[in-house]
Amino acid sequence: MYAALIGTYTIGTNNANFQTITQAVEALESGGVVGDVIFNIQDGIYEENIVITDILSSSASNKITFQSLNQDSAAVTIKNAIASSNYIFTLDSTDNVELRYLTFEQTHNSSSCLKLDNRNENININNCHFISRNTAIRVDDFVDNLNIADNSTIGGTYGFYDNSYNYSTNVTIENNEWVNQSSSAIYIRYYDSPVIQGNIITVSGSTSTAINLTSVRN
Repeated sequence: MYAALIGTYTIGTNNANFQTITQAVEALESGGVVGDVIFNIQDGIYEENIVITDILSSSASNKITFQSLNQDSAAVTIKNAIASSNYIFTLDSTDNVELRYLTFEQTHNSSSCLKLDNRNENININNCHFISRNTAIRVDDFVDNLNIADNSTIGGTYGFYDNSYNYSTNVTIENNEWVNQSSSAIYIRYYDSPVIQGNIITVSGSTSTAINLTSVRN
């Protein structure tokens, strides 16, 4: 059992509070939070498959942030630990989480770097770098207040993919760079008023599309 968390913690091998991201998540899920929590991840490569579920007492004023200690996405790489189709980082019914200055490298052909599963709210993904063979960011259910900004994504079939038919709301995708996705950089179905602006997209061939929007309202 862990006490409720508040404040700043380090993850890594150099006199850190937690050796792995998974250990930090275990503490987070066990004790919950009583204020803003920041996990600073020390430089290195972390081979883990991480799942975060509902966090006790998280709110707009009690946010959880995972970020590179030096705010340099090139310094921290999170890779798939299992040679299978598992996702590297899954937010499952999770609210009020921010991922910043991290690299996600997925080498499995049929999986994704980051997955939002079930209902999620208040998720920020900023200044991250994604290397993927399939999908960088996948949304599989309703999400409200999702902000994806200032990231870069290389390769894969899709950069951002949501085919969940749920009319997600308050989604902003802006100022990202998408390079060489074989199908679409951004693929969205059944959204309510998404904001997509300021993105730089380089398509990989004649069959790929930059942005594919279907059944989008407003």
